[in-house]
Amino acid sequence: MTVARHGSRTVSMSPARWAQRAGGTSENSFSRWSSMRCSKALRLRSRICRLVLLMSLISFAFTMLGLLGHIHTIETEPENVNVHDLRIADWPQPSVDGTTHHYNTSRLQDVLARHDPTEGQNLSRNGESKEEPASSPAPTGTPAVTQRNFSEKFRHHYVNDTKEFFSRLEEIVKQEWKPHTSRTQQFRDDIRHGLGENGSMDNFIVTKKNTPRGEKLGFYMSGKPRKISSILWQNIPNDVIFKSGQFQSCSVVGSSGILRGSGCGKEIDRSQSVFRFNIAPVEGFEADVGSKTNLTTLNPSFVISKLNNLKLRKDVDQFGAILKQFKGSQLWLPAFAVFDNTAVITRMSRTAFNSKLVRPVLGHPEHFLSVSKLWRKTAMNERTWPTTGLYLILSLFDACDQINVFGFWPYETAINGSQVPYHYHNNITGRHDVHDFDTEFKSLVSLYEQGIINMKLGSCL
Repeated sequence: MTVARHGSRTVSMSPARWAQRAGGTSENSFSRWSSMRCSKALRLRSRICRLVLLMSLISFAFTMLGLLGHIHTIETEPENVNVHDLRIADWPQPSVDGTTHHYNTSRLQDVLARHDPTEGQNLSRNGESKEEPASSPAPTGTPAVTQRNFSEKFRHHYVNDTKEFFSRLEEIVKQEWKPHTSRTQQFRDDIRHGLGENGSMDNFIVTKKNTPRGEKLGFYMSGKPRKISSILWQNIPNDVIFKSGQFQSCSVVGSSGILRGSGCGKEIDRSQSVFRFNIAPVEGFEADVGSKTNLTTLNPSFVISKLNNLKLRKDVDQFGAILKQFKGSQLWLPAFAVFDNTAVITRMSRTAFNSKLVRPVLGHPEHFLSVSKLWRKTAMNERTWPTTGLYLILSLFDACDQINVFGFWPYETAINGSQVPYHYHNNITGRHDVHDFDTEFKSLVSLYEQGIINMKLGSCL
């Protein structure tokens, strides 16, 4: 049966009738009718196949476009970066005298971001740099580690409970300390890489070599970058004062009251170089703290509170009298911490230089930021600043083969329960507002237990 159209009517016709209308025999007509039916069916199937093929091609095209877009999104998506790793947030910033202020630290976001160490750079023991591809394996025994790897590797694992920690510390102190040469060298290599070029000993202080006349330097706590004044620039040394591997042994002497009655003076002075803090007095305390000094730090807060900003002649004379006990040493000044202290720092530097007793040197802000950033990762505290003591110890690993630490004790009582004054030379109460003393101390004890540094936590007699 087939269908024929007449105008708007549709008429059904059998093969026989179709043959009759066609005027042919039944067999021939039936053959023609069959051929036409097959031809129509084939044309219809062809159209359907083409339609299906077209739809498949369109679907495939949309699928490919979606896939390419997804790949592009993956390739162009920015890396997920922890902003605390790159900047200091707008939290209360400490001044050098321990007080806190709120500062807009947008400038520091850019400054800190520049202090990631260069990947693939390895420094030799003599301070020379050797460039390596970032993807190449580190030399055996001296792996080039990132700051994160350094922090995870050397983070202390002591408990928070002070009583339990004291029990562990008592066990450590009873054991005979021996230096571990390979661990010390490993730590030295790791921290050198972790600090990068800005944290190298070549950048420890501002020199005419690393800071040309007229160059701007930033203030790491507050203040816009400024050109170093001509007075300060004239007083700075031409080149570095400490070099890689310069000292076989160094004594780093804190000011804790744990030194009272310790009898550590002779042992302190036996080191090739002795480092002290904030011009803590040695006269009258030689038996416990020694008399030798190669470098002492000085915060402007001391001059502001004790010496009237050096405004009067009597203040200058008193400052000179204090400096006599440190004759021949370097006087390290945090000149680029807070811009508001620039005037008093300038007077301190000029007075010290003119005294001919000590040589003023200015801490480089980029070096301090490099050490601070590494310490924050290790302490897992993005709001803390390292104490000057910890900062100096971490800085000296490149210059000192062995570091001996004295007078570092952050607690009010000793292991045996006796009271410990904050300073060996006065009875002031300590301030813990901007520093994490507990974490710092435990980190040093961890290095002590591993044989990387030596610590005296009691009597030297």
